[in-house]
Amino acid sequence: MSPHSSLAVLKKGLSVLKETVKKRRDALIDRLKKDDPKDRLTADKEAWLDNDANQVEEDAVIEKLERASDYERGLSRLDTKEIGLVERLKALAGEVAEKVADKVSKKRKRPEERKDFVRTGKTADVEPVFTHKENAEQGNKWWR
Repeated sequence: MSPHSSLAVLKKGLSVLKETVKKRRDALIDRLKKDDPKDRLTADKEAWLDNDANQVEEDAVIEKLERASDYERGLSRLDTKEIGLVERLKALAGEVAEKVADKVSKKRKRPEERKDFVRTGKTADVEPVFTHKENAEQGNKWWR
């Protein structure tokens, strides 16, 4: 696998992660801005905002791999937590690719309401009869 394609896959996964986190984070921040006692955030949601919503570690892993002279060498220098982040980003990018592949394959399939071919007019029900048979012999050459 070439390093550019691997890094591109990781960057695609990071962009998908950022989009999903941004939607959820914006909704939670809007709830915080209301100052309504009913809409207070739970401790779990506050912890999510502080930890999981932060993609600094994912950005740092991609920067390490970009700075490495070789993609495989860069992977070998990562610790287990960073390797887990790489696998997560690959999985996110793979889900996007699968969705795109499903859309393309559906376009190429036949439509369900396809009408079967119906013959019109007179058709031959019997085999044709050949009346003259020519064998390829020495004497049948036309150029002589």
